[in-house]
Amino acid sequence: MYGGPPFYWDEMRYGPGGPFAVSHVHQYRGTTSVEHRHCHTYEGTTGPPVQVGMTHVHEYRGETSRNAGHTHTYCGTTGPAVPDMAGGHAHRA
Repeated sequence: MYGGPPFYWDEMRYGPGGPFAVSHVHQYRGTTSVEHRHCHTYEGTTGPPVQVGMTHVHEYRGETSRNAGHTHTYCGTTGPAVPDMAGGHAHRA
């Protein structure tokens, strides 16, 4: 169903104690793929980090825009943190 961006970008930086030193969330938005001649938009904010081994993930949930007389609810868990060149990180959906 998702046709939006594959990453949730974060402007937070790792703290001196590692990626779990700073609590943070990620904002996201995108557009679904076209199904049955229409699509929907979605946006939201993830939940706080959930430690998984030496990395972390985030849970997300929300409701799409209304289009063609209906909406869709969605929920999921991001993939693990992927470090970026600026010292922050991103997550795949």
